[in-house]
Amino acid sequence: MANSTAGQRLFNALEVDLDTVPIEYLDDYIAIEYFLTSEDEPPDDVSNLEKIDAYLQVFDHLCEASAWQQAGQILSFRLEDNGRELHEQLSRWCYYREQVKLYQVLLGKVSPEQDLICLCGLGMAFNSLSNYDKSFDYHQQQLEIAHLANNRKAEAQALHGIGIILTRWEKYVEAIAAYQQQLEIAREIGDHEEEGSALARLGWTLFRFGQNHGKTREMQAGLNHVKASLEIARSTNNPELISKFLGYLGYIYSERGQFAEAIEFHLQALNICEEAHDLGQKYSVLADLGQNYTALKEYEKALECLNESLKIARESGDRYLETSALNQLSIVYGYELQRYEDAILYCEKQLEIEKTLNIGSECAITAYVNMFNFYTFLNRVEKADIYLKIAMEIADKSDSLDTKGMVTMALANAYWNREQIWCKLYALLLVVKSLAISPPWRSTNGRIALQLTIAVLTKSAKDLLMVALKSMKNFLRLEAAKAFITKLLITNIPTHKWDKKTAQNAIERSPDR
Repeated sequence: MANSTAGQRLFNALEVDLDTVPIEYLDDYIAIEYFLTSEDEPPDDVSNLEKIDAYLQVFDHLCEASAWQQAGQILSFRLEDNGRELHEQLSRWCYYREQVKLYQVLLGKVSPEQDLICLCGLGMAFNSLSNYDKSFDYHQQQLEIAHLANNRKAEAQALHGIGIILTRWEKYVEAIAAYQQQLEIAREIGDHEEEGSALARLGWTLFRFGQNHGKTREMQAGLNHVKASLEIARSTNNPELISKFLGYLGYIYSERGQFAEAIEFHLQALNICEEAHDLGQKYSVLADLGQNYTALKEYEKALECLNESLKIARESGDRYLETSALNQLSIVYGYELQRYEDAILYCEKQLEIEKTLNIGSECAITAYVNMFNFYTFLNRVEKADIYLKIAMEIADKSDSLDTKGMVTMALANAYWNREQIWCKLYALLLVVKSLAISPPWRSTNGRIALQLTIAVLTKSAKDLLMVALKSMKNFLRLEAAKAFITKLLITNIPTHKWDKKTAQNAIERSPDR
C-alpha cells in the first residue's frame, strides 16, 4: 500500500480483526478503525497536538479494551518512515504532560522492556516539568530494573537521567560519577551515541564544577569532553545530538567571555532544531543566545530571543527554563536599559517560581543579588538590604565560589554607597576580594559583578565630582559676593582728604603707640 496514510499503516500493524473482538469491546475497536482509516488526515496548519489527536484517541480505546500490547505499539509508532517514535515526538514538541499520561497508564502492564521505556520517559518528562524528586525516583527505578534485566543501554540512560537531576541539585561530584559510569557502559557496549551523550554531560558538569571551585584543569577537561562529544555526534549524523552538543559548547564559550564564538555555535544549533521542529532544544538555545547578545550590547536581538524562549518555556511547562529566561530579562532591563522597576518585576516572578522548585540555591542567589542592586539604584536602601541579607545567608551555606564572589561584590556596593570614608575604603577591599574569588574571565556572573561595580564606582565618582564642582561654584560665588560688598562699602565711605599729615595723625592715635 504505497499510498496508504499513516493511520492506515498503524491500523494494519495493530492487526485488528473485528470478527474476533469480544463483544464488550466491539465499540472501542469500531472507533479505532474509524480514527485510523475513515477520518481524514489533519491539515498542515493545525497544531502538532491536533495532528496526533487520532492516535491518542486510539490509545485510550485500546486501554479501555485492556489491549496493553497494542497500546504499547502506539507509543512506538512512527508518523513518518524515518521519523521518531510517537512518544519521543511528544517530547520534541514539548507535550510532556501528554507523555506522562501515556507512560503512567502502560507502566507495569506489558513487559519489563516496556516498563524501562516508560520509566525513562517519565524521568525525562518530569525533569522537563521541573518535578525533580519524581524524575529522580523514576530514573532510580529504571536503573534497578535495567540492572536486573542486564539491559546495559537502559542502565546508561538511567545514569544519564540521574546525573541531570544531581546537577540540578548542585551535587556536581555525584553527577560526575554518574556520567562516568554511563560513559564506561556506553564504551563497553559500543554505543557511540550514548558515549557522546555521556561525554557532553560529563564535560558540561566538569566545567561548572571547575567554575564553582576555581579549578581551571577541570574547566579545560570539560571543554575537551564536549568537543569530543560533538565529533561523535557528527560522525553518527544525529542532528538532535549535534544541536544539543553545540548548545553545550556555546554555553562554555559564553562563560569564557568568547561571545561571538558562542553565538556562532548557538546559531548552528538553532538552525538544526528549527528544521527538526524541536521546540525542546530550541528554547534552551534561544535563552543562551539572549545572554550572548546582551553581552555584546545587541539588546533588541537579546530581548527578541529571550521573550520567545520565555513563551515556549511557559507553554511547555518547563519552569526551570522559565526562571532562566526571566533572569536574563531582568539583567537586560536592569543593568543595560536602567529600567529598574521592570527588572524587579522579572526578578519577583523568577523568585516566585524558584520557591516552588526543589533545586539548589545557585539560581536564586542571582535574583536576590539583582533585587538588592536594583533597589539600591532606586535609592530604596531598606528594601535593598533585605535582599542582600538573604543573599549573604545563602552564600554562607554555599561552597560555590561564583556565588560567594557575587555576594561579596554586592556587599562592596552596599559599603561604597555609605557616606563614611572608611566604608568606601572597605568597599574597595571587598571588590579586590570578590575579583579574587570569582574573576570576571571565569564566569558570566563574575563579569556582571565587575560591570556593576564599575557602573557604581563611575556613578559615585561623577557624584563626587559634581559635589566638588558645586562647592567650587559656591565658593566662587561667595568670593564674588565678598568682593562686591567690599566694593560697595568702599564706595559709600565718606570721602576726605588723605594726605601725609592725616596719615601721620592716624599713626600717632594707634593703640600700639
